[in-house]
Amino acid sequence: MIQSFEIPGVPVAKGRPRFARAGKHVRTYTPDATARYEDRVRLCALAAGVEMVEGPVGVTIYAWWPMRGQPRKRLPRPAEWKTTKPDADNVAKSITDALNGLAFRDDSQVAELHVHKFYAGQSGRAHAFVEIREVGEVPRWIL
Repeated sequence: MIQSFEIPGVPVAKGRPRFARAGKHVRTYTPDATARYEDRVRLCALAAGVEMVEGPVGVTIYAWWPMRGQPRKRLPRPAEWKTTKPDADNVAKSITDALNGLAFRDDSQVAELHVHKFYAGQSGRAHAFVEIREVGEVPRWIL
């Protein structure tokens, strides 16, 4: 079973935790941009009807950022690989953390992860597309 959903807007990488003093204690919190993006991921997953998966999970993420450079009239800019920040693992972390308790009990269930980063090209738009699937037995050739 493969479940999928789309997240509109520019993908956001997981931000480093922030710390604030509260009297004699230190409070740890998630940056606002990360928290808002994780809320958007959860809303999109709920709207798509994503169901809880038990056991090992495979996740594939396709993330598109806005086109770089100016639009061209004669030869439109094609989509291309994005090799700049944010790091692919931080983008995956923000999405898998948001899916905790919704698509799987904990993101430690993610046994297989693929992340693809692109510039959207002239005709594209910024968004992310997520596929979640149950992972079967370990292939014999790996053993």
